[in-house]
Amino acid sequence: VGAACVARYLRPRVAADANVGVWLPTGLGGALANLAVAFLGKASVNLNYTAGTDAVGSAVRQARVKLVVTSKRFVQRVPLDLPPEVERVY
Repeated sequence: VGAACVARYLRPRVAADANVGVWLPTGLGGALANLAVAFLGKASVNLNYTAGTDAVGSAVRQARVKLVVTSKRFVQRVPLDLPPEVERVY
């Protein structure tokens, strides 16, 4: 049910995007985000927060990610440096 609610929230934001980035630690939040993205028929691109900025940026470019699902609390602990055209959804 939680994943369905997250999917409903994300639906208008991911419209035509094939891939959706996920910048969350392993746990319930990450699982819900991945399930929600799957419910929308999109592919999750789980960005490795232990990788360097260059590796994360490369993954975002290669997967043509335009939207990243994250949390404000997590970004405070592990900053995410994205190109300006990539939207963050908290």
